[in-house]
Amino acid sequence: PVGGFVGLVDGSSTVSFNNCVFAGTIKAPTSQNVAGFVGQTTSSVALSFNNCANYANITGAQAVAGFVGYTDSEMIFSNCVNNGNVTGKNHRVAGITGEAHVSKITIENCANYGIIKTTNSAAQNIGGIVGYSQGKVDKCFNAGAIEGGSNIGGIIGRHQNTSAVSNCFNLG
Repeated sequence: PVGGFVGLVDGSSTVSFNNCVFAGTIKAPTSQNVAGFVGQTTSSVALSFNNCANYANITGAQAVAGFVGYTDSEMIFSNCVNNGNVTGKNHRVAGITGEAHVSKITIENCANYGIIKTTNSAAQNIGGIVGYSQGKVDKCFNAGAIEGGSNIGGIIGRHQNTSAVSNCFNLG
């Protein structure tokens, strides 16, 4: 995993990012789980992001995003903005999190302005906010262009659960 702040968060950790900004460039075209803040988390982690922004352009192979590449952890994103362009070679590319493989995730009041794209026409699950989601998404918007293969959405590329998606809009 590759992250602008942390590559991998594991163990029984509780980590909070408050009023943090990442600006730079991440180029990891052959790596999975690549993001501006945290590349990957494990299931015993509780993570929160509040009032954070990503300005970095990020390139990775799979599960690539402005904030978290891959998570199966309890997580809350509140008032976060991705301004960077995010490019993935394969599946699950997004502005906030590439793959949220758990229902205990909430993304609220977040936005994406960056271009989100994949270089592989067969890639799946490309979204302005989340590439693949099982969690709650509320009051989020996307203003960036979304380019990819299949399961492409302005907010979520693929949503698989009974969690709510509400009060969102897409301009991209």
